[in-house]
Amino acid sequence: MNIVIFTVHKLIALASVIFTGMAIYNLIKNIQIQFLIAALIVVVALCVLALFVTGALMSRDKPLNDNLLTVHKVAPFLVVISIVVTLYISAGNKI
Repeated sequence: MNIVIFTVHKLIALASVIFTGMAIYNLIKNIQIQFLIAALIVVVALCVLALFVTGALMSRDKPLNDNLLTVHKVAPFLVVISIVVTLYISAGNKI
């Protein structure tokens, strides 16, 4: 049963990354990119990469490293905050 839950978790994460990437791309393709927006997009990309790497490392049969688990728990919050700030700035502070 854990394999099914784990697989569903990975598929939802992948779909979320694809959907979010498409949404950000469609939002920023018609505006001039500011440095802060570009930096926030890089933060999102690095956090997503960290989530996939830590998730893959934690899925191995070796004992868990507490640092990996901490990164895997904190990164989603950083992604959400970065996306919200990116959307706020991209919308011209009209949200």
